[in-house]
Amino acid sequence: MEIKKCRLQDLEASLSGENPDIGTENFHLILSELAVEHGVEWVLTEHPYIDRDFKNEHGALFTHQFRTIPNVCIRVHFFVREPHVPYRDCADAYRGYMVLRPLPSAMIGRTVLPVPKRKIYGATQLITTAAQFQPHLLDDTMSIYGTPFCEQDGMMMRCAQAALWVTTRVMYKKFRTELHFTNDINEAAVEGFRTAGRTFPLDGGLQIGEMVNALNHLGFYPQLIEGHRGLELSELLSVSVPYVTSGLPVILGLPEHVVAAIGVLISSRKLSRGNHMDALQSFEDWVAGFVVHDDAAGPYRIMPRQKWLTKKKASALGTLLRVPGKIEESDTGDVDAALIPCIKEMWLSISDARDQAKRFLFAAPFWNFVSDATAGLYPKSLDALVAESGTPLVIRWRIVSSKLFKEDAIPKGSELRERMGGVHMPRYVWLGELFWARDMSRPVEEWQVCGEVIIDATSNQHYPSVLVIHLPKLLYLRDPNGGWGDCFGQNPSKATILRLAKDVPRPDVLDFH
Repeated sequence: MEIKKCRLQDLEASLSGENPDIGTENFHLILSELAVEHGVEWVLTEHPYIDRDFKNEHGALFTHQFRTIPNVCIRVHFFVREPHVPYRDCADAYRGYMVLRPLPSAMIGRTVLPVPKRKIYGATQLITTAAQFQPHLLDDTMSIYGTPFCEQDGMMMRCAQAALWVTTRVMYKKFRTELHFTNDINEAAVEGFRTAGRTFPLDGGLQIGEMVNALNHLGFYPQLIEGHRGLELSELLSVSVPYVTSGLPVILGLPEHVVAAIGVLISSRKLSRGNHMDALQSFEDWVAGFVVHDDAAGPYRIMPRQKWLTKKKASALGTLLRVPGKIEESDTGDVDAALIPCIKEMWLSISDARDQAKRFLFAAPFWNFVSDATAGLYPKSLDALVAESGTPLVIRWRIVSSKLFKEDAIPKGSELRERMGGVHMPRYVWLGELFWARDMSRPVEEWQVCGEVIIDATSNQHYPSVLVIHLPKLLYLRDPNGGWGDCFGQNPSKATILRLAKDVPRPDVLDFH
């Protein structure tokens, strides 16, 4: 293997000997953004590089073609200053890598680039699917935090496979699922579902049913939400955002195309027209759009919330939009389906989790139980609690590891940690985190969580699934084996309410992986 060094602006010239047709729109776009957003000035190229993903594709298809297609790639590493041996001394200057396949029209293979730190008209970009990758350079290990990306090649991989590849690769890194390659995705898509013709070369990509089939056969438990004339904005956000912010990519279906939602945009102000004084408001009302990997437009593209941006503002974003300059083809109004991958023990849907929480937080028997347990010293309803505080509560839902929640979120040495440390929970729980609405205008990194609702993610809508409700200075604990008749103090062994003498808001934890 040979390693060469050159400046970023000389990369195409240095690669032309290996591939005279080097360069696609995505390739030029990525190089430009690396220079502008991340200060990249130098690159290292490895050749020949054996890439496991392309080796899988080559063995399944390209090796059988009459024309010769090499089975090796080039891997490009990006640096903000001139790298030197030992490369570990340049680890702080490392800005990711890109595998270049020997396919001139679809050259970008497995790529991990740094998460961009962008503000989009005051909205913060939050990439929740990113993970730590550790590529090797000779004997040295580098590190990059990002979400993997690749381009379609038109034969083994179209937009559907590219979105599924991103999805399964994120799940592998963040949830330790099995590692899947492109040919695995293609075979899974048509297993027992051979109505759409051959697996490859692909004629027109996969249909939504084949994508669902692929996820099922790859060991995921997908949820599919469809709309005949597009999904309503409220439905799209309420269904998709909790999963995306949990680190689960959501595949969004568009007319003749699909993309993978890998993050969200968070506004500092509420964007919906709902009642601003409702006691419990939805975090989705502050979501200004999605960050998506679009194999046709590039990594970390912006899909703004419908009607959030004017055409003038959208045009100013240029190539950051999925379709530069065309807001009507780039925003969430174009989405007609959402495909959500889940894994074992993530069975309760977000809709059912929300309903379960409401059956407690807005139930008179719950607040009567609170009043009896606190001798009437606690507010007698959620409305009363909010009125006393002078600002509504906002709830953000995520599905998280209960172990990591206990370890990373609950402050060490706190009374809350002492009380909740011994509470038995399933591997994954729905975590509804409570914020005061007045604090949502603060920078994301300064958010403070004032309470939680914790729900058993392995349950279903027919049984009580709430395990814990933590409100300011109040803790409700429920035995998961109790029924609806045991939830509100009828059986003291099945449900308990505790006062917390010292209970202050905790810092928000954005990633439990």
